[in-house]
This record gives sequence, C-alpha cells and structure tokens, in this order.
Amino acid sequence: WYGVINLEGDYIIKPEHIDEFKRINDDYFLARADLFDYNGNKVFEHSSEKIGYSNEIFRGTDYYGKHPEYFDYQGNPITKKGSYDEGKPFHEDFAVVSFKGKSSYINKAGKLISPLKFSICFNFSNDLGVVKKLNESKYGAINGNGEIVIPMEYANAESRFQEGLLAV
Repeated sequence: WYGVINLEGDYIIKPEHIDEFKRINDDYFLARADLFDYNGNKVFEHSSEKIGYSNEIFRGTDYYGKHPEYFDYQGNPITKKGSYDEGKPFHEDFAVVSFKGKSSYINKAGKLISPLKFSICFNFSNDLGVVKKLNESKYGAINGNGEIVIPMEYANAESRFQEGLLAV
C-alpha cells in the first residue's frame, strides 16, 4: 500500500490501497481513482472505478474500462453516466464514444458532433477524425463540426493523419 507525502515528509494521504499515482499538473494529481489537490483534499466525488485524464477532461470508467463518464476540473459532469457503452480519452478536443455498436465523437462540452452513425472512429489528428460509416466499407474523414470533409471513398485507411498525410 502506498500513501502520498509532501517535501517535508508529511503524509497528505495516509497509506491506503493506492496502486496508481499520476501528476496531472501543478494543481492536481490522481491517486487510486480519485483526483486530489496538493494538500491531499479530494477535489470531487464520483462513482467510477478508474479515472484518467487528457486534454483538461477526466474520464471515469468501470473496472473494465467501459461505461465512461466525463468530468471537468471541478467534477462537473459533461456527460451522463450510462450515456455510452465505451469512450476513449480526448484527443484534439474530441473523444470517441460508442453506444450499442454505433460510434461518433463528443466535444469538451459533452455534445455529439455528429449522430452515432459510424462503425469505426479513430482519434482526431490534424483536426480530422478518420471514420467508416455503419454498413459501409469505405473510409473518409470528418472535421470538428461533424462534416464529412474527405469523402467516404477509400477501401483502407490508417488510424490517423501524420503531418497532414493519411495512408489509404
């Protein structure tokens, strides 16, 4: 079991079941599945078994990484728990979410940028998300407004753009 001490050697969190310690920024760190300030105060309560952080947004999940809920720094939910079966961390201000086999992206306000109509959504890169529509075999890309900006006409596609290029 681990605890967390400060530079003076004082416990700010007593030894408990802490299996993860991760610095978030100069104000916060993760320990267990909770977010703390550097005085050892829990920042907010949540019901997730695991919690992660990316792009200023926290993602809580069950033990298996399913059923995500997303929070801002103050613990305000930006999605409702149970809204999605799966959800990835944020990349370039968007996160891939899925419900009943249909996928799309949410923005940092928790809003879908397009309906759940894709079978595959890759993380955003170079301001675009590579996608494949349900029941179709071709790939294309959408922008942050949910608009298809590269037509669905490619039989294959890599998962992300690299320096403005995508292998297809």
